[in-house]
Amino acid sequence: MLVRSERGEIQKKKNFYLLIILIVSISVAVIVYYVAASKVRNRIVDEYIKTKTNNLSEEFTGQMQSFENTIHLFSKWGQNGLINLDDTASFERAFIPILSDVESIYGITIIENTGNEYEIIKKDSLFLSNFYFPRKKLSLKKYIDRQGNVIRNQKVNQNKSVSEKYWLKKSKVDSDFIWQGPYVSKLFNEEVVSISSSWINKDSTVVHIAIHVLLKDIFRTFAKVDLSDDEYIFLLNDYGDIYDIPGINNFTDREYASYSSLNPYYRIKLPEVAKAVEMWLNNQKDTINTVAFKIKHNNYWAKFKFLNKQKPYYLMGIVVSGKSINSKIGKNNIQILLLSTVILLLGALFMVLVIIRSNRRLRELQKTEIRKNFIKGDIKKLASLPEGKTLEFKSTIRYNLRTEKNDKAIEFAWLKGIAAFLNAEGGVLLIGVNDEGAFTGIEKDGFENEDKALLHIKNLISKNIGVEFMKFITMFTTEIEEKTIIALVCKQSNKPAYIKNGGEEQFYVRVGPSSTKLTLTQTVEHIFTHGYKRIVTMN
Repeated sequence: MLVRSERGEIQKKKNFYLLIILIVSISVAVIVYYVAASKVRNRIVDEYIKTKTNNLSEEFTGQMQSFENTIHLFSKWGQNGLINLDDTASFERAFIPILSDVESIYGITIIENTGNEYEIIKKDSLFLSNFYFPRKKLSLKKYIDRQGNVIRNQKVNQNKSVSEKYWLKKSKVDSDFIWQGPYVSKLFNEEVVSISSSWINKDSTVVHIAIHVLLKDIFRTFAKVDLSDDEYIFLLNDYGDIYDIPGINNFTDREYASYSSLNPYYRIKLPEVAKAVEMWLNNQKDTINTVAFKIKHNNYWAKFKFLNKQKPYYLMGIVVSGKSINSKIGKNNIQILLLSTVILLLGALFMVLVIIRSNRRLRELQKTEIRKNFIKGDIKKLASLPEGKTLEFKSTIRYNLRTEKNDKAIEFAWLKGIAAFLNAEGGVLLIGVNDEGAFTGIEKDGFENEDKALLHIKNLISKNIGVEFMKFITMFTTEIEEKTIIALVCKQSNKPAYIKNGGEEQFYVRVGPSSTKLTLTQTVEHIFTHGYKRIVTMN
């Protein structure tokens, strides 16, 4: 038979439920905090990036559209026979106003498959017109002011091949237009983006025309974005090649191939940009979601977006730092913390309810205690209760009311009750109270006085149970209804208490309102599970 402390079980369950509620409350609060914080952070990052790049895409698309409209116009002129290299003066009259009005266009080139080439570019406050005759290996140069007046003519012996033109290598006949670059133009000694178109004249001459835009002018739009020192905006292509970054000096030894994000320069000097592009490439080139990453414990977010979805030639990349975001997140964190606090408060409320319920159950158990200053009142209160796991009544100490003689069996009856209390969770033995709770007194036991009665009780306990257990027992005497009543208040022992019965040691525990003897197996099991060594005694 396994005997457990009911109070201990209630306390154990209470502690278990409190622990579970505490763990669940904290876990839910932490999860809610981080999930909500993550959503808020992502929303703030998206709003921050959107604010930074507001209208940038529209401006860039409008700028590109302007270039496309221009090359489309030139192509229509050529297809209608209006572009003829035999009449360069007509080009100058048509092209100079366009170059003057569209500041971003720095040059226009026309090349025939015969090798004839015409080019006009901006040169400080003038325009340089260059007409090349491959057969004569001669170039005719003109310096023209903005009003179209020729300032100076110049003949230059020159031998070159049309293959030197980077943009020409990728031009396609009868194409509407093709974007080329960026690449380093030897003519401008700058990074250039070219838009080209081609057609075939009636005389079967293939004609190619291109307008050239300096990359730095394209980046004038990007430079409008207000970024902190550790934030970057840059132009790249779908392969992850980075063309330029506003505010960063041009890289040395550039060829007409754009720099890859794997380039050592980016990895060493601009790790934020290199990491952002690398993650974007590894994330299936996602242009919808924001990419988050860390460098040296610093948080960064990157966003990539095609500048023109209908014509996905170039993308905008932007990297923003945690420093810029944290201040904005801090304001929203107050709401998140309040939500987490509410969850913790709900958890605390459940804990209070568990404590109240457990305490109610504990109060429902028999409260068997006698206070030193309220001995009579507490005994009366106990006598009004039914016998139970922690309360027992005995009419006498040694006198058998049936045989009207002193009887060892009477003494053993309450001694085994004491032992049972010691081996369970304690209890109170009232001597001089019958089974109905009536006060009968110990007068029939025939002791000279109360002290003699108490001494006899003490000797019996010391002899039959053990003197060492007296420290767990407190004895009280009082008179109620002119009857002498003795109360023995037992605490739970810190080791097993055996009672001697003849030549045998027996082990009793309290089960309900009776003291029950355990078998050897039951005794071993009880001792093993009861945990006597963990009990702290109070003298």
